[in-house]
Amino acid sequence: MNNRAARLAADIKSDEAFLITSRENIFYLSGFTGEGILIIDKEHRIIVTDFRYIEAAKTNMCGFCVENITRGIENIMPPTIKTLLIEENDLTLASYKAYQKKLPDIAFTDGSSQTDALRIIKDENELASIKTAAQIATQAFEKVLLQTKAGVSENQLALTFEHLVKTAGASAVSFDTIVASGKNSSMPHAIATDKKLQNGDFVTFDFGCVYNGYCSDMTRTVAIGCVTDKQKSVYETVLKAQKASLKGAIRGALCSDVDKTARDIIASAGYGKEFGHALGHGVGINVHEMPRLSSKSNQTLDNGMVVTIEPGIYIENEFGVRIEDLVIINDEKPINLSNFTKELIIL
Repeated sequence: MNNRAARLAADIKSDEAFLITSRENIFYLSGFTGEGILIIDKEHRIIVTDFRYIEAAKTNMCGFCVENITRGIENIMPPTIKTLLIEENDLTLASYKAYQKKLPDIAFTDGSSQTDALRIIKDENELASIKTAAQIATQAFEKVLLQTKAGVSENQLALTFEHLVKTAGASAVSFDTIVASGKNSSMPHAIATDKKLQNGDFVTFDFGCVYNGYCSDMTRTVAIGCVTDKQKSVYETVLKAQKASLKGAIRGALCSDVDKTARDIIASAGYGKEFGHALGHGVGINVHEMPRLSSKSNQTLDNGMVVTIEPGIYIENEFGVRIEDLVIINDEKPINLSNFTKELIIL
């Protein structure tokens, strides 16, 4: 973990330091899971926390000095620091003002781009954790499908999934599990409700779990009892777009080009306006990380990135379809961690 802190500090000046406040980056850089902050400069690796976590931090955090926050940040900050790089997207205005008051002689500037860049390529340990999370989630989903039928509620299925992944070793779900049936499936991020599944429904399952601090993410849409010609046509369009964009998710590809591949297929079928979100996103400690696969992205895919490929069509007040795979970018052939069929399942 300390190698990551050294990499972060490599490009800063001797009178600069990072103030790390986000839980995700604190964990990434140090392995520390308690509440606190990190201070990282050319020479120092400091965890600042409170009484509740002091002993655990001193015992487990090799390579980091542990300081009690009661000393005051103004007394802990190395005296040579003139500029503090902060995580602008994490730090609240109130906290920012408090730090400025305590550190009046230090300039503050945003360092988020550097921390984001550090996490975008996953190492082998990170990839192993993500693979395990994906495997646990997929196996749980297979069991949930055995209970998916008319008369069962969305909430029942979501709760069953959560129970299964935690029983299998996951620490949590990656996000609130989406089980969206019938008209609810036309809302991309619908929450599970007490609505009961009915024959003729499409049911969208969007799910993932956390293992060793890392997330997985996958979506499948299934049908209950039967489908109409329109439902089948929409499903086949999304599947075609998903497979084509997945094939293009290779090292060196522009994220915007991969997005365009799926978007053009869906638009040519007449559903361009019904695909309103980006094609995908990075996954790691957070379920949404860089890179972003969207029409506005100027990022390029590279080996070791973990991304989702998830086109969808959402017809308001009727139904929706989304198919999502989680993949590792690997030269010319992405490694697909979503090892479950994408062909339409009618239960």
